[in-house]
Amino acid sequence: MGKLSTKFIVGTVLTAIGIGVLLNLGMWQMHRLAWKTQLLEKIAAQQDVNVRTRPLADLVGDEAGGFSRGYLQGTWMRDQTVLVGPKMRDGAWGYWNITPLKLDDGRVVLVNRGWGEGEIKTSRHNVKAMGSLRESDPGGEPVGGDIKSWHKMDVPAIGKALQLDVQPLALFMEVSEPLDMAKPAPVTANLRNEHRNYAIFWFTMALALFGVYTAVSLRGRRSASSQGPSDL
Repeated sequence: MGKLSTKFIVGTVLTAIGIGVLLNLGMWQMHRLAWKTQLLEKIAAQQDVNVRTRPLADLVGDEAGGFSRGYLQGTWMRDQTVLVGPKMRDGAWGYWNITPLKLDDGRVVLVNRGWGEGEIKTSRHNVKAMGSLRESDPGGEPVGGDIKSWHKMDVPAIGKALQLDVQPLALFMEVSEPLDMAKPAPVTANLRNEHRNYAIFWFTMALALFGVYTAVSLRGRRSASSQGPSDL
């Protein structure tokens, strides 16, 4: 009887821990679902913005301004262009051309001018760059120690390597005046929202674990009852 009780207690504790973990995973996915839904709604609302008339200079220093669309005006720091990649586009390998833009007030913003098979020189110093603000892609390092070549667009890391005090948000350029020869990044971010399905999966796993525990417990009780009292 003592051995059976020990197994039952251990099984109950482990099951409770497992169910707790699965429920927490499900709740985390629900929080992510709410966050992603708000983000997608924000992106959708930005699609009707006229990028030629909305200035973004006041938003580049605030991460809350991410995915806002409009324009920045300033001067290209043409000799500071870095390449991020390689990335495949239209069946060919190439790189995002990232060029710092010095705004009229002196602040510096990294601008993803678009894709090219190599570095694409800017046509002029002065520019009106139009597009959307994006957050950094953390974890980037120079490729082979070359500060002009990166696998990720890590804004702070690139700024530090170039010895520039860059703003937290980067601009993903859709078009510019004068026109740039790089192929622009997609206007909308490719964001998947599968968090509801993930939450359902974890909640279902928790329910399944509880079901298995209940079935095993009932079977153990029936087995103990069928053996009857001891003759000792």
